[in-house]
Amino acid sequence: MTPHSETENRLLNAAEAVFAARGFHAASTSEIARRAGVNKTLIHYYFRSKEGLHKAILQRIAQQLGPFLEDFSIADPVEALAAAARRYVRLLADHPHYVRLCAYGALEGTGVVGDEEMHRKLVDAACVAMQRGVAQGIFRAEDPRHVLSSVEGMCRFFFEHEEVVRLQWGSDYDRERIIEERGEHVVRMLLHGLRPDVPVAAGWDRSTDGGGSGA
Repeated sequence: MTPHSETENRLLNAAEAVFAARGFHAASTSEIARRAGVNKTLIHYYFRSKEGLHKAILQRIAQQLGPFLEDFSIADPVEALAAAARRYVRLLADHPHYVRLCAYGALEGTGVVGDEEMHRKLVDAACVAMQRGVAQGIFRAEDPRHVLSSVEGMCRFFFEHEEVVRLQWGSDYDRERIIEERGEHVVRMLLHGLRPDVPVAAGWDRSTDGGGSGA
């Protein structure tokens, strides 16, 4: 991708903040231009439209996804999935705008895939890593689409609702520590769920889950 000029970067930064705060439909090019400190006509000059500006933001974010391909290519499938899961948690933790863009993309139907080719490569690489684990007898055969959706849910829900989630820790909420713990929790849940010796429909013993006795 051609490097952006200073003005383009100012517009991209401003637009990312506005789209994250208001969503695509409620965001206005006037507010974006005002936040960037430039004339609104420059949005059309550089990006042709609000849609083009939104797409450019997603493409810029997609440039940060390359390292996930390196994670999935790790020979040990356990380490491959663990590394990718930890990286995804860190990506969401460090980019709150991306978290909100994902949420608005789902609500408004605007999507958050800025690079279709990169998205396909990531899904394919994740599937290959899981297939290596199945072939080695480390993972149970599961539909990779369900696995990826489960990881998305475990990671994104936490950050999309962080202000509510943090209430569970109260004054003990040390964000960096909790994020590290979250990453390791996601890894444990993912790898345990893929273990071939875990029953597909294990029973639930309420007497051992801390939920109290039955009626």
